[in-house]
Amino acid sequence: MARVKRQANYIATLVYVDEPQVVHLMSRTVPVVAVAVPSNDPNVTLFAATTATLQNWEGYLNGASDLRYLFTYPASRSLYTFDLQKMVNKKVIMIPWEGPFPEEYLPQSQFFSRDHTEPYLPPLLAPQTETLLVDGEWELQEFGAFYQRYSDIYAFLVAVMNWKDAGVAADTKSEIKNAFRSKPFEGGSSYLHFFGDLFSSLRRGERLGLDKVAYASPGHVDINGRDDAFGTVEQSLSNFLQAHGELHRAYSDFHQALSKAGLLRMPGEAFLHDDPNAQWIKKLAREFALALKFDDFDELWKLSNGNALVAAKILLSFYRRLEQAGEYFAQGRVSFGN
Repeated sequence: MARVKRQANYIATLVYVDEPQVVHLMSRTVPVVAVAVPSNDPNVTLFAATTATLQNWEGYLNGASDLRYLFTYPASRSLYTFDLQKMVNKKVIMIPWEGPFPEEYLPQSQFFSRDHTEPYLPPLLAPQTETLLVDGEWELQEFGAFYQRYSDIYAFLVAVMNWKDAGVAADTKSEIKNAFRSKPFEGGSSYLHFFGDLFSSLRRGERLGLDKVAYASPGHVDINGRDDAFGTVEQSLSNFLQAHGELHRAYSDFHQALSKAGLLRMPGEAFLHDDPNAQWIKKLAREFALALKFDDFDELWKLSNGNALVAAKILLSFYRRLEQAGEYFAQGRVSFGN
């Protein structure tokens, strides 16, 4: 079946040398990137274009791949050409291209986003800065452990925020859902991969990045990321610190109840929706979420595909990260900047 023409909206020029050489467009919610190609017709400004998944597009912007990769490797790409001179109201009509592009249409290898001549960052995803104040004595490994736990908390909360947001692309939501539903949650590696996948699902401008680190005592750490998420992380950790005794007892009781029922070692996919323990576990999990002041238990339930044991194990792992990161705050070695 022949593919049809496709409309795309011009977003930005990424490389300009005498005239546009690389441009970014959007076709509805699908990123498109296009490069200028040779044309024998002086009245035509020909571009070769490829669609990209949101993950691959953000990977390119983050420097995880070169531009040629987007044109030649992903199985899900669709190729087009268009005449930039025919753009009207920042809209172009792209013509489907059958088969791979010839070599002269392709960007050179090892052309990365750092090689853009024009600054570009999607304005809705521009990173903000959170300042953490640090004091006391630190080993490098300790700071790495703290930063990892802080990152896990951040990624989990942002993933839930993105899942609820109707404006977030379907590709991102699919990545989030897959992170929750593709792990056995049977041992430590499951949780490592779970939080790692959540971090990978973050969009450009959301991913945590260390901006400035001053290790002097006292010193500070500037972290780039999503502003509203920083506030949510601070609320979660502040609640933990204010109620850590009660929360530790609630965690211990919850953990012990699952252990006595022989459920902690059970893989998540082995727990059936009609298991006699399902409603009991769901009730305990909801109560534990309320104690944590995690207000999105219903979203967690959906993401866990209604699997009570998976939802419970994820909440317990979230608590452990709050506890591990919170200890540094309790020790006075980390505090939130104003």
